Amino acid sequence: GGEAEHLLAEAPQAVIADVAGAEDPAVLYDALYRAELPRALLELAAGRKTAKGRSVAVAPSRMPGSNGALGGPADEPIRTGGLDQTNTSVFFGDRLMMKLFRKIEPGDNPEVEVGRFLTEKAGFAHAPRVRGLAMARWNGEDAAFALFQDAVEHQGNAFDLTHSNAVLTLEGILARLDELGPAPRPTHPLDADAELGQGREIMGSTLLEAELLGTRTGELHLALASDDSHPDFAPEPLSMLQQKSLNQAIRSSVRTSMALLRRRRGRLGEDDQELADRVLGAEAEILSRLKQLTGEKIEVDRIRIHGDYHLGQVLNTGRDFVIIDFEGEPLRPLTQRRLKRIGLRDAAGMLRSYHYAMSLASRRVTEESGLGAEESQALAAWAHALYRWAGSAFLTGYLDAVEGSSIIPADDSHTRGLLDALLVEKAAYELDYELNNRPDWVGIPLRGILETSG
Repeated sequence: GGEAEHLLAEAPQAVIADVAGAEDPAVLYDALYRAELPRALLELAAGRKTAKGRSVAVAPSRMPGSNGALGGPADEPIRTGGLDQTNTSVFFGDRLMMKLFRKIEPGDNPEVEVGRFLTEKAGFAHAPRVRGLAMARWNGEDAAFALFQDAVEHQGNAFDLTHSNAVLTLEGILARLDELGPAPRPTHPLDADAELGQGREIMGSTLLEAELLGTRTGELHLALASDDSHPDFAPEPLSMLQQKSLNQAIRSSVRTSMALLRRRRGRLGEDDQELADRVLGAEAEILSRLKQLTGEKIEVDRIRIHGDYHLGQVLNTGRDFVIIDFEGEPLRPLTQRRLKRIGLRDAAGMLRSYHYAMSLASRRVTEESGLGAEESQALAAWAHALYRWAGSAFLTGYLDAVEGSSIIPADDSHTRGLLDALLVEKAAYELDYELNNRPDWVGIPLRGILETSG
């Protein structure tokens, strides 16, 4: 009846199917879009009772101070937020968020595990504080079902902030293109700090924000590596065998991406075909550069990291950043997502995200301004300079934060070699994704791979 009509009008994404044979409109729908289910799960997480079904039970997992944190007014507004492939977010007023996991897997969920560690052990202030948990139990095993954490008041994510600022910056550059001349020649992000004076003049607060985010990332890694007594979080030295295994995994990823690129090349536009040919021609050189990972022993610790780190995983509060979503790459098994890895992997993911933000900003300004080929190329070169400056500012903040720790190698050449290898691995992963899902964007990871070939 009326409730079905309301759902169809206000939350059509909640409707799973129409129900045939009913006189009035009738639908089968996702119960998260009605306040009763989220409220019941909140009450369950705050209490001591277990809800038992035929084969599955849902039970609270006790956390320090969860009773007081989870309580709220009975008439508190409840809003269901976005849905992605593995979870749904529900907000209780502006104080609490529930993340209901849609991919239920027995074992320690990194979102819960890392969130609790940062809250209860490390006291890390730049991630949402975990407040409660409901577990699903069946066949003697537990799986995270609904996680409750503090809601974060924010102004959007860091990708939207960076992209918007880049659009404004590039529009300003376009207006002064004759005065500014050609963009600075690209340099490695680890070297671009010498050029940050010009970058700050052109990019303003964006570089301060990038450096602050680098600092917060370094502080996150220090927090995750802060308890030597905790077996799941204690740092562990990278062994030579693991070093060789890392090299082999990256080489395999690059070869797989190159093979897919060869098969899909004919479907790409003319400009992207030219880029593809350059990438394919550089394959041997790229693989040769990766051999440095099998040479000297690299002294660095493996730690728990974010694991799926990019600008979209960071909320902008207006004055600072809050890092969210510690679930890792959700399509990977829990055992892989819980592995300790090199902290520079998160840094590489963030650098690639800056590359996307600046490249998409350049594309938008080019399309909206109706630029010709020459101006478009000039603007793209400036967008690349913005990426290098932002990446350098981020790395400056990150490396300063972790300086003196074993999270990064003491040898700067090893830091550079690891970062380059992890950047090409990430770009190869992106290439696979774009070839399969957004071929119009394939030029971004292709340029990212080309940078690693010198």
